[in-house]
Amino acid sequence: MNPKIWVDSFNWKYEAYPFFTSVYTLSSTEKANKYESQWRHFVNQFKNKQLDAYVPKEELLGEGRLVISELLHGDETFLAIFKIYYQQVEDLIELCQTSWKNKNFVSIWSVIHCTLSNASKILFGFDYGLDEYFFKLQTDEPKLFEVLHANITEKKPSFLNLAQDNLIGLVDKYPKNFSAAYQDFVAKYGWIQNSYKGSFIITQDWLWQYYLKIKNYQKVKNQSKRKLPKRYQSLVNAASLAVSFRDDKKKLLLLVVEIMDRWLDDVCRQYKFHKQEMLWLTVDEVLKIIYEKENSFLLAAKKYAELGGRWGIMNPIGYNDIPQKLWLDVVKANKTKGGIKEFSGTIGNGGCVRGRAHIIFDAKNNNKFFNEGEILVTSMTRPEFLPLMSKALAFVTNEGGLTCHAAIVTREMNKPCVIGTKIATQVLKDGNLVEVDGDNGVVRILKK
Repeated sequence: MNPKIWVDSFNWKYEAYPFFTSVYTLSSTEKANKYESQWRHFVNQFKNKQLDAYVPKEELLGEGRLVISELLHGDETFLAIFKIYYQQVEDLIELCQTSWKNKNFVSIWSVIHCTLSNASKILFGFDYGLDEYFFKLQTDEPKLFEVLHANITEKKPSFLNLAQDNLIGLVDKYPKNFSAAYQDFVAKYGWIQNSYKGSFIITQDWLWQYYLKIKNYQKVKNQSKRKLPKRYQSLVNAASLAVSFRDDKKKLLLLVVEIMDRWLDDVCRQYKFHKQEMLWLTVDEVLKIIYEKENSFLLAAKKYAELGGRWGIMNPIGYNDIPQKLWLDVVKANKTKGGIKEFSGTIGNGGCVRGRAHIIFDAKNNNKFFNEGEILVTSMTRPEFLPLMSKALAFVTNEGGLTCHAAIVTREMNKPCVIGTKIATQVLKDGNLVEVDGDNGVVRILKK
C-alpha cells in the first residue's frame, strides 16, 4: 500500500482502545447513498491508550461539497435523509438509556454497530465539507460568514448542559446531603464521563469537585440571529441540525461504552480472559473467540498488550493490521514543516488573547496539570474537556468546525477559539507564548 495515499489527510488524536472505537468499523463499507462517505483508508495507531489516525481529505470532502452545493440551490434531499439517520440515533439512545446498566449487549450489537457507523458516514462528510466552505467564506465574505455563524444554533440543549443543570438542581434539593444528590445523579448520568478508553467511575469526591467547577458557570446568551438571505436557509437548517446530531451521537456513544464495558467485564470473568489484553481487540474479534473458537485472536491480543500498540486500517472487509513501517511512512508524509510562526483555522468565537499553550489529549488524567489562564490546544474537544475549558483562556483545535463541541462551548463561554487548524498540536509546544486571534481565525507564536 502506497503511503502517498495519505499525503493530504485529516488527523485525529484522542484517548481510545480498539475495543470501543470498533463501533465505527462499518464506516468503510459501501455507501448506501451519494451523501455517505466511505472510510476506505482510515489508517491508525493505538498506543499508550491513545488513538492517532489519518484519513485522506478527499475521502470525506467529496460528499460534503456535493451536499453544500445542493443545499445552496435549495435541494433538501440530503436534509430529509439526514433526519432519518438522526432519528435512528435518537431511537437507539432511548433503547440504551432505559437500561444502560443491564442491557444484553450482544442482542443489540448489530444495531449499535450499524447506527454509529452510518451516523459517521453521513455526518462527517457534511461536517468537513461545511468546515471547508466556512473557512473560505470567513476570508472572502467575512460579513456573510458572521451572518451564517450567528444563525447556526443547536436545536435543543446539549446532554451535557442538561446533566449539569440536573446536578446543580440536585444539590439545591439536598443542601445538606450531597450523598443523596450523588446517588440520584449517578443513577441517571453515571455514563457521562465515559470515553473511547472505557467507562469512567464517577466517585462522590469527583462529582463534588466537578460541581464546584460548574456551579457558577453561566451560559452566555446566544448572539442574536441576523436576517438570513433565502439562498442560505437550507444550509443553515442542515448545519443547525448537525449540531444536535453530533451531540446525540456522542451521547449514544457514551451510553454504549458503558454497556460494552460491563459486557466485557462479564466476558472476562466467565472465560478468564485478561481485560487489559481484550481491550486491544475489536468487538467482532472478541465475539469470534467466544462463538467461533478463533483463539488466534487471543494470541494477538496478548501480543498487542505486550507491545503496547496496534497498527491497522479500516477497509470494506473489516479491520486489518498493517506493518508499523507503513504507519511511520504515513506520519512522515503528513509531517508539518518547521519554522511556522502563524497558522489559521475557522473562527469558533471572537476575541483576541495571549497566553501559554498547553497541549492536552487526555482530559481526565491531565486536568490537574492544566493551569487557569492557559491556552487549551488539542485535536478536538469532547464533553470530558469541559473542566479544562472552564479554566482555559482560549481554545485551539486541529479538527472541527462550526457544528463541533468546541465551537458550541466557546460561544457559551464567550472565549476566543480557533478550530480546524489541522496542525496546532504539531506546531505548538507546551509553554509557547501564543496569541489566539479569534476575530480573524489566526494563531500566532510569539515566543517559543
